[in-house]
Amino acid sequence: MLQNIFNFVKHKHGSIHWWSHRFIALALVPLSFWVIVTPLFSLTDKSVVAYLDIMFSQNQWLFAISCILLIWHIRSGLEGLVEDYIHGEKSKIVAVFLIRVLLLESLKYIYLCSVVI
Repeated sequence: MLQNIFNFVKHKHGSIHWWSHRFIALALVPLSFWVIVTPLFSLTDKSVVAYLDIMFSQNQWLFAISCILLIWHIRSGLEGLVEDYIHGEKSKIVAVFLIRVLLLESLKYIYLCSVVI
């Protein structure tokens, strides 16, 4: 039974990757609207600090989910580009490693920004 599931996932990997990428993109549309536009309606002070304060403080869980989905979407897209357009095996490994390090650093930066504000 478990072997059948592994074989199905192995043969459908490209399709599952494609559908997950589209699902995350679809989920990011309302989340992006919420993150960017909603704080503008409750903004009284027209400064960037006030906007970021409202954006980070309204609903931290929803903001965290949108950041994680955005990072996952970017990672998935960049790794797809690497798989399709970089032909050397060592170059692919280095590029995927650098993508993952870059995205981990960006998650760390987002976390530190949310803690400071």
